[in-house]
Order: sequence, then C-alpha cells, then structure tokens
Amino acid sequence: MSTTGKGDLATRLAKAYEAFRQEISFQDWAKTYEENSQLNDEIAELKTTYSINNRAVKRAEDERDEARKDADDLSTELKTTIKKHINLESERDIARAELKTAKETLARVEGELQRLRGFAVTLKPVSAEHQRRLRDLFTRAQTFAEVYFGADFTKDVLKDPDLWKTFRIQDLPLPLTNSVPAKKMRVATVLSIISETLIKHVFQPVYLDRQEERLAHHMRGLARQDDGQESYLRSVLLKSITPSPQKAAMPSCGETAAGELLKALGPFFKNKERNDKLFSAIRALCEYACSNWRCIQQIVNKVEPNLDFSLVDHTDWEALPFKLDQQTPDQKPQQNGNSSAPNGNSVANSGKAKQQPTKPSQPQSNGGRSDNSSFVVWPSFIFVSSEDPDEMPGILVPGYVLDMASLQAALDENSNIARESLKSSVGTRMRRNTMGAGGSDKSFLGQNGGGGSKAG
Repeated sequence: MSTTGKGDLATRLAKAYEAFRQEISFQDWAKTYEENSQLNDEIAELKTTYSINNRAVKRAEDERDEARKDADDLSTELKTTIKKHINLESERDIARAELKTAKETLARVEGELQRLRGFAVTLKPVSAEHQRRLRDLFTRAQTFAEVYFGADFTKDVLKDPDLWKTFRIQDLPLPLTNSVPAKKMRVATVLSIISETLIKHVFQPVYLDRQEERLAHHMRGLARQDDGQESYLRSVLLKSITPSPQKAAMPSCGETAAGELLKALGPFFKNKERNDKLFSAIRALCEYACSNWRCIQQIVNKVEPNLDFSLVDHTDWEALPFKLDQQTPDQKPQQNGNSSAPNGNSVANSGKAKQQPTKPSQPQSNGGRSDNSSFVVWPSFIFVSSEDPDEMPGILVPGYVLDMASLQAALDENSNIARESLKSSVGTRMRRNTMGAGGSDKSFLGQNGGGGSKAG
C-alpha cells in the first residue's frame, strides 16, 4: 500500500474511533472499565488488608492461646497458692497455739527460775576490791602482832616457860629476849597463830554451824570436779542462811576465833586493863576478818586459804615485811607486861599503813624443819577449780613466808644463848661444888668443935 493509502486509513480509523467515543455505549463502557479498575484496586487493597488482618488475627489467636495457657498456668498456680495459703493459715493457727503454749511455759519457767534465783546469792566476778580486802586484813593482823608482840616483854614474862608453850608449837626458833630477831619470831608466830585460827573458824565457804570442816572438805572436792556446780551450791547455801542468822553467825565465828586467840595470847598480858585492850584489838581484827571474808564467799570462783608452800609457785609468796627493821633508835618499843597498850581501834586503824612487800628468796635450809611449808606465816589465797589438776592453781593474793635471814638470826641467837647458858651452868656448878666442899668441912669442924665443947 502506498503512503497515501495508509494515511487515509489512519484518518478513517481516527474518525471512526472518535465517532465511537461519542457514542453513549462507549462512554458507558469506559466508565464501567474505569469503575472496574477502581474496584480491582480496591479488591487488591482489600486483599492486602485482609492478608494483614488475617496475619493479625492469627497473631492475636496465638497470643490468645498463649494467654489462655498462661491463664491456665496462673489458675493452677493460684489454686496451688490458695491451697498453700490454706495450709499456711492452718500452720499459723497451730503456730499461734504453740506460741501461746510456749509463752505460758516461758512465763511459768521464768517464774520458777526467778524463784530458784531467789534461793541463791548472786555471785560476783573477782575484782581488785577483793584483793584489797585480803591485803588489808593481813596488814591489820601484822600491825596487831607488832604492836603487842614486837614490843619489849618484862623479864618475868620472858622467863616463864609455861607462857611460851603455845608459841613453840609453831616450830620456829624463839629466843626469849627482847632482841630484834626475837621480836621478829614472836610477830611471825603470832601471825601464824592468827592465820590458823581464822582458817579454822572464819575462812569457810559458808557459815552453818560450828562443825564446818566436813562441809569445807566437800566443797573443796566439788570445786575440783565441777567448779560451776560448787559455785551454785555455795550461792544456795549462802542464801539459805537468812540475813539475821547469817549476821549472827559471822560474829559467832568471830567471837569463837577471838576467844581462841585470847586464850593463846592473853596470858602474856597480866594487867587487866591491858588484857581488855588486847581482847578489844583481837575482837576488832576478827570482826574485820568476818566482814571481809563475807565478800570473798560471794566470788564466783571458789577461794580458799593455802598454807602449803609447795602448792603454788614459790614466786607467788612474799617475804614477811617487818616494821621492826624500819625502827629508828629513838623509837624504843613499849614494854609489855603491866604497861598500857593501844586499844583495838588504834590497832585496826594503824593497820591501814601501806606495806612494801618483797619476794622471798628460795630457802636453802629449814633449820631442822621437814619442809618449806613451816616457813609460811600467812596463807596465800588461791582459786580452786576443776581445771587441769596438774597445773598450779590461780592465786588471788600471795601469802607471806619468813625469810631465811630473819630465821637464821633467831637460830644464831638461840645457839648463843645456849652456849652462854651452858657456860654459866658449868661455872655455877663448879662454884657450887667448891662452896659445897668448903661448907662441908666447916660444918664438920663446927660440929666437932661444938660437940667437944659440949662434952667438956
């Protein structure tokens, strides 16, 4: 086809298309097509929305299923919790009932415990106050001994052998003079007598009666087996003695001790006024011992006096300090016998003077005694417990022993006195023999002469 023919065809087609467009049916079709395109778009959009919603629904269903599962789990857990709660409420009610019973039991036990506590004295731990009391007691006893027996005695007292029998029991050399060594031995002996008397009557675990040795032995053995039980038993025994009998028992023990001491020491002081002052001093000392020992009885740890030198370390003993060593030449002791002496209060007050004790040297010789315990003049105070029996006991206050220098000085003086006495005795016998022989001759001649004269 030629170019002209093609152009006419295109023109005719364009005209035909334009004519078709102008027709109503074509317009309707175009409109329908456009609507159909819109609907297709909407359908596609709805499909997309449906797909999204479908996925959301599925997700929601999954979440619902998971939520249902969680709800089931929570329901099961809730049921379990409710069951536990019911059980806990039941247990709580049981616990409340048991607590109520326990409180009632506790109240009853506390009441019983309080009642039992009322049966016992509250024991106290050891303190420096207890040490001070025991040291003060020794100081007062030593002051008493030095005031009354560290002074000069008259010759009639020194030469009376019956007066010194009690002193010689103590197994210490005792020169019957007024020398410093002799006075030291008198003081040491008196301290020994005082300590033994106080141990017998005052230094007891409790005061029940006059026969306390068996009880003291039992308490000592119990302390070595179970010191806690001993403390409790002692506290009960101390409480079992009502205040008035206990207060009466202490002076009774003190009076008994004072009576024994007066019996032993009183004969040295024949003057009634001086003897009365001696007894006042002894009584004041014993009452002070009772008062202080009452505090020692109430220590948790059992404390008892000890006179056994070997029971504790020798470094726990102190050498007996003598005030006689500190006297100046102007301080001449007052004579004992019929002269006056300080009363009990002055002795007690002077006992407050401070001492400067020293440690003793280990004795090398005991002057014929069997063991070192004979040197002890004042007890140490030791703790008795159920700890290792092979260990040395703890010590509250050290005791006092006689130092070797003082002892040797007294032994030397006794030896010198014995030698002088022997010389004097030999000289006296020789003079008596000489005089006796001469007197016999004169008597014989006199008798002959007299007889001859009478016969003539």
